[in-house]
Amino acid sequence: MAYDAARLTKLSALQELAQKVKSSDASLQTQIDSVSSDLSDVQTKVSDIVSTGGEPNTIESISVNGAEVSTDESKNANITVPTKTSELDNDSDYQSASDVSTAIAEAIAAAGHASFEIADAVPTVETAVENVMYLVLNTETSHYDIYALVSNEVVLLDDTTVDLSAYFTSDEVNAAISNAVVVATDEEVSEMLTEVFGE
Repeated sequence: MAYDAARLTKLSALQELAQKVKSSDASLQTQIDSVSSDLSDVQTKVSDIVSTGGEPNTIESISVNGAEVSTDESKNANITVPTKTSELDNDSDYQSASDVSTAIAEAIAAAGHASFEIADAVPTVETAVENVMYLVLNTETSHYDIYALVSNEVVLLDDTTVDLSAYFTSDEVNAAISNAVVVATDEEVSEMLTEVFGE
């Protein structure tokens, strides 16, 4: 999420951040001590295993899909892995980029596309065409009403009026922001940091 690094913050938020930093320092040291202790335990266990005759894991043989793969004199097993899809059998009938593009183009061509048309009057069921939205001027509002043929009936879908009465203007928003911003002084910030970290 993007943020504005120049935005002002509250003194209480800075105080909370300072307290979290102070607390996390102590918590981090505790975790480091715990990891060091665990590492020491592991080293001791490995030494015990080696001293009693233990040995590293050894691979006895390598198989690919149940078939054993031979190794050369350097104990190297060369396993050939396909690097191109053309080297595989397409037994699931996956589509190529060309197949997908063709299928999409055919689906778009077969789909109905809505269009607008200005009409002098509301069309009848007999004259209305599917996927056409008819704009009929409403003399009372001086805006267009939108009609369309839906399930063998011509219905009013909406109109072109826009009601912005519930929205604030830019000037109203800027005034509200100006009234809400309180800037902490240098002395207040210094006092807060002293309270958290001491002198």
